[in-house]
Amino acid sequence: LGANDIDGGATTLTSPTLDAGEDAELVYWRWYSNNAGASPNEDSMLVEISTNNGTSWSTLEIVTENANQWVEKRFPVEASSEINVRFIASDLGDGSIVEAGVDDLRIEAVGCPGTPADINGDGNLDFFDVSAFLTLFNAQDPQADFNGDGVWDFFDVSAFLTAFSAG
Repeated sequence: LGANDIDGGATTLTSPTLDAGEDAELVYWRWYSNNAGASPNEDSMLVEISTNNGTSWSTLEIVTENANQWVEKRFPVEASSEINVRFIASDLGDGSIVEAGVDDLRIEAVGCPGTPADINGDGNLDFFDVSAFLTLFNAQDPQADFNGDGVWDFFDVSAFLTAFSAG
């Protein structure tokens, strides 16, 4: 334990250049842990995106949660053929145990442009989207966490129905 983790600095993983068309999302799964060692819960993993082939970067998220599981993340991205993503995990304090992983990074086309309520991606908002949402919601699928807070509750149902009504 602690022999092969990040110590006294940072490690960076940068994606190859990705291409995103209109109405696309950046999707990835991540694992992050920093709840053990000499100074637990004091470090983080920075996730950044560039839409100009790495000339400048914007923050997507700063990960500090110790989920103890793989977490899927989705972010809308602008159309560009010069997208890069980088993950910077660091241990800058008194030697906490920092473990970080990234998997299944991809750009995904969104079904119905500008309509996240098109759950089944067929381009139509109808009963089948409501049924698909409820099935995902009951299974606590990340796609049904409509407000992105990591909890499946009334607020996700309300956000979905608002998006559905807006078309």
